[in-house]
Amino acid sequence: MSAFAGFRSHIKALSALGVILPALALGGCDQSTAEKSEPLRPVLVAQVHYQPETPERSFVGTVRPRIETDMGFRVAGKVEKRLVEVGQVVEPGQALATLDQVDLKLQAEQAQAELSAATGTLAQAAAA
Repeated sequence: MSAFAGFRSHIKALSALGVILPALALGGCDQSTAEKSEPLRPVLVAQVHYQPETPERSFVGTVRPRIETDMGFRVAGKVEKRLVEVGQVVEPGQALATLDQVDLKLQAEQAQAELSAATGTLAQAAAA
């Protein structure tokens, strides 16, 4: 039993050291030594990207359709309502816009007045 007793004393000594050493190691730590680290230094950061060899170019111009149609109303007047939008596909014979009726009536009255004046001039010339 003496060998076992010696072994038992070694185990007690090792277990005591296992408890005491970590306690001493942790006891040496405090906040003042833990916070004493190197000060932060500012760093310049840049993002890497590919740049084209030639600089970007821009040109001035006018975009025009390949086929252009000169269309208009047969009589002068103000556009009252536009029935289609720019760039919309239209069918042949489809109405594109309507004119203001007031202008058309005034033009018809003016034409009627010119006709009656011309008729009066013709009657006067025939009587002479």
